Amino acid sequence: MDTRLVMKKKYLLILMLFAFQISRAQLFEPFQCAFVENGKSLQFPGAGGLNLPQTYTCDINNDGLDDLVIMDRDGGAILPFLRTSNSSDLDYTYAPGYKSSFSQIREWFVVRDFNQDGIMDIFCFPSSNLPGIEVRKGYYQNDTIKFEILSFTEILGAPDILPIPSSNGLFTQLYVGSNDQPEIIDVDEDGDMDVVTFDAGGSYLNYWKNYTLEKGLGLDTFSMELEDNCWGKFYEKETSEELLLSSSSDECATLLYTPVVDERHAGSCVTLFDENGDGAYDLLLGDLSNDNIIYCSNGGTSEDAWMISQDLTFPSYDVPIDFDLFNAAFYLDVNNDGKRDLLASPNANANIENYEVNWYYKNVGTDASPIFEYRKNAFLVEDMIDVGSASSPAFVDHNQDGLLDLVLGCRGRYLGNGVNDAKLYYFENTGTLTQPEFTLISEDYASYAQYASESLSFYPSFGDLDGDGDIDLLVGDNNGYLRYSENIAGPGNPFEFQQAISQFMDIRPGNVVRPFIIDLNEDGLGDIVLGERNNDSDGNGKIGALNFYENIGEVGTPLFESDESNAPNINALGGVNTQTIIDVTALTAPAFYDQGDKLLLFTGSRNGRIHMYDNVRNNLDGEFNLITDNLGNIQEGQATIPAVVDINNDGMLEIFVGNERGGLAFYQTDILASDEVSTNESDVDELVTLYPNPAKEKIYLSSNKYQQYIVLNAQGKEIVSGNIFDTRAIDISNLSSGIYFLKATADGIQTTLKFLKI
Repeated sequence: MDTRLVMKKKYLLILMLFAFQISRAQLFEPFQCAFVENGKSLQFPGAGGLNLPQTYTCDINNDGLDDLVIMDRDGGAILPFLRTSNSSDLDYTYAPGYKSSFSQIREWFVVRDFNQDGIMDIFCFPSSNLPGIEVRKGYYQNDTIKFEILSFTEILGAPDILPIPSSNGLFTQLYVGSNDQPEIIDVDEDGDMDVVTFDAGGSYLNYWKNYTLEKGLGLDTFSMELEDNCWGKFYEKETSEELLLSSSSDECATLLYTPVVDERHAGSCVTLFDENGDGAYDLLLGDLSNDNIIYCSNGGTSEDAWMISQDLTFPSYDVPIDFDLFNAAFYLDVNNDGKRDLLASPNANANIENYEVNWYYKNVGTDASPIFEYRKNAFLVEDMIDVGSASSPAFVDHNQDGLLDLVLGCRGRYLGNGVNDAKLYYFENTGTLTQPEFTLISEDYASYAQYASESLSFYPSFGDLDGDGDIDLLVGDNNGYLRYSENIAGPGNPFEFQQAISQFMDIRPGNVVRPFIIDLNEDGLGDIVLGERNNDSDGNGKIGALNFYENIGEVGTPLFESDESNAPNINALGGVNTQTIIDVTALTAPAFYDQGDKLLLFTGSRNGRIHMYDNVRNNLDGEFNLITDNLGNIQEGQATIPAVVDINNDGMLEIFVGNERGGLAFYQTDILASDEVSTNESDVDELVTLYPNPAKEKIYLSSNKYQQYIVLNAQGKEIVSGNIFDTRAIDISNLSSGIYFLKATADGIQTTLKFLKI
């Protein structure tokens, strides 16, 4: 077959995919990209990090092996890990393709097989946002676990929430607050699932017995009744880590005084297990006011529980669980040896530990009588990119070797006493043009750690802000200010930055500003587009809109009007707005990508969705066209920040996504990196290419019909232009190393090609 015909069909197919790509709601495939930290190749670099993990076992892919599913309470992100062998090792692989099975789970969840069909089910905080329990029944479809929400509408007459009888003879919901972690377990060992959770007052544990089997009902139904309103006979008060235990198995502990203030606790995590093998469930309790996990020994039975002693620093016989506050314990077989182990994690959205958040205790005893031995405090996290919280990626060729490197801003890892170490991480691309690999070189890029106490978080952007031909650094922070670091190395040289200018140009449209440098009005000077947390200065209600600051300076001297409401600035650029009824703070984060003729805009958001716009170029005063508000169905939790590049030079864009959990996820999109192929059929008849690529001195076009050309750098700035002669040669010897775009024009038809200067 004619080679040209094959290429023509291939490119027409790509164009068709591009035309219809956004109409599909598919999840983008994960992009495989190697990362190395301190000489170690990370096993799950793109898993996205962890802050508040809740972990359970579940056979996700129906292969007979128990996998791990993690819901991070910080944004409700789901992380599935498939077990890769039947050995008793920690053999897991990250499998983001299964995320959609666990969609819209947040705050808390518990995985149990309530109907004993061999398939795990889910109990979770209701989608309706009412305090209670939503039940999802598991089933397999094409060897992938799926869940359907059980309906209790006929009983409760309300959303699908587990009902209980009320005093008026009707029904209400079984109360579980968003901050609580209930235990769902067969307390009386009669074959159906019961519930142990704190009452609405927050001081006593309630035991809700499931009477399904006693009433001759099927296991797919629930009949819940309050069996014990003081399970364990203890009282939990807010003012003390120590529980008030009862001296009698027949009486509930009570305070000997009337509280002056409401002592209702703000949340507790309940885990039941038989610690000493006596057949009675003991208790692990994490509380919002406690840095440790409390262990309570049960001197009664599982049904008639009576806590007779407590260990305030469990396990005191080994390394005690210790976070700043509000801990949760998860009892599961982590290493597949038939004995349930213990994982402990923080469970509060607060300024607390955000890296060593998954403490693994191996059970070296038996499953009937466990002994927990501390093994590691960053289980799974240690193999992820995780810079603590609020990761913000930006790509740039720092060392000018022709490969894009990665700079990752963040709020940083927790240092204690409410302090995080905000900084910029530098990952050098030590791979190749087609196989990128990123190696951590510096944890204090451009010496920004010195500003951590003032800025709290860093959001980096790169571009030629002063118009001198090299790439500068602009960094937003939590307080709404910018820092500008001018690159004084000159074009083609590894970057060298001057001391940063703080509160640059007094620009401050709101809090938590995420900048992007781009010459949006195409006057040769880099402008600034800012996403931020709050912006309603013109009273239009567009909180989280984009702010455009036009560079009104000259080459070598950038200048901006500080007030976003004053001309020539625009404080609602393109009509972009990521605010929703629930996510009123928005946290818009812009990322532009120049395809050649078309300029695309991607934005992150508070709710995590990635928005994509076109109709951006030459449209400063108009409305951008929203292609999708949920690009690729990407689910990486809250406060997403995208960076869009063709990192492996395959002609398709990859998207790297930062998030509130401090990690990084990367996906292969189906979006063309360049609109170099015209939709004009006559133009497709002769597909133009350039060679060699990469090139040092000259590049050549495969067609002689093109008359003019323009060369643009990776930021979309015109570098050089001219006429193409019969030799079809274009001199690039004076260009610095890096990625460029060539726009070639013939008879009014323009083609854009990408090349690398080495």
